[in-house]
Amino acid sequence: LSRAIALAKSEKASELQAHALVTRSCLYEIEGEKAKCEQDIEQAHHLLPNYPPVLVSYARLLHSRGDIDGAVVALRQALDSSKSDEAAFLLANLLRERGSNEDLKEALSLLTSLAVTEEALADGLREHVVSCAFYLAKELQDFDRVNQLLEKIPAGKLSQSALQILRVRLALAHGQQGHAN
Repeated sequence: LSRAIALAKSEKASELQAHALVTRSCLYEIEGEKAKCEQDIEQAHHLLPNYPPVLVSYARLLHSRGDIDGAVVALRQALDSSKSDEAAFLLANLLRERGSNEDLKEALSLLTSLAVTEEALADGLREHVVSCAFYLAKELQDFDRVNQLLEKIPAGKLSQSALQILRVRLALAHGQQGHAN
């Protein structure tokens, strides 16, 4: 990747260089080279500070440093310029972590939008998003939102077994244990 980064730099291909830096930062993270990982993310952010894939990585870096508010700003900026399921999911999680009532409501809205998208999501992501939305709705005592969510999920985008499990969980949350069998 170092050669690809150097080549992209010599060709003034900023997006390719930023992508290669972010990719290499992931490798450094896997290898436990935290300083090198952070350096590549910061370099990519310096190169293209408004590029959504870089902003997502930068938000993760800020979060790892304890700067949740900065990470939220970066993810909102990424979402303002490009649709990104990853950014939306990360933003929802950070908002939940911050924990204000308004943050929780916004997180639930993001998760709901992501869950009902017609677009393909990574394997298992929709189920995970719906499950996260369920727990967040439970925290907010907004079970109507879960009912609406289950009705709006596009046909065939969530397995029937996953839908049934979520309906049972919803019934249990409402104290309707007879519907759980």
